[in-house]
Amino acid sequence: MTSNRWPRAILTTVTVGALVALLAATWRPVAVGAQSGITKRHEHGYVQVGGKFYLLGGRNINPVDIFDPSTGTWTKGARSPVEMHHFQAVVFENRIYVVGAMTGQYPKEPPLPNVYIYDPAADAWQVGPEIPAGRRRGGAGAVLHDGEIYVVAGITNGHYDGHVAWVDAFNPRTGRWRQLPDAPRPRDHFHAGLIGGK
Repeated sequence: MTSNRWPRAILTTVTVGALVALLAATWRPVAVGAQSGITKRHEHGYVQVGGKFYLLGGRNINPVDIFDPSTGTWTKGARSPVEMHHFQAVVFENRIYVVGAMTGQYPKEPPLPNVYIYDPAADAWQVGPEIPAGRRRGGAGAVLHDGEIYVVAGITNGHYDGHVAWVDAFNPRTGRWRQLPDAPRPRDHFHAGLIGGK
């Protein structure tokens, strides 16, 4: 019985050692703070389009900060047209969608009435379709699936009240919204993910 344990122990040690070596080889520090020129922000979105990463939104009206991992440098993009925070950015056809964000100051931050779209190629923002009045919220999860952006749960009145379990689907091609059955419980301040089509 002892002889059967040794190969597993050796394999586990080798596997863990290889994983540690891999992580040590791939992680490296990136300049942040004053030396990088990144705008201080919180409650923002961060997403990849093409080979670059885009940091956008946050409290106040901020420029987009763009990170190029091939050079390890940050550059500035266009300022957002309004203050937008508490959202999960979603990429559709190489454009970044802000669907279901809040604006204003803590604690009663109202939801934005429109979708906002940032085009990295043009470095330009545009105001997108209106969000149905009775379904506006921020702090929701958002994920792209089969050409629609699913907005899950959120909060309608900033950090004050109005937690909802709503689920809606937004079609960025048509600008149309579909109301779907509610999630099992209200939730806010989270990010959604898609695994196996769910």
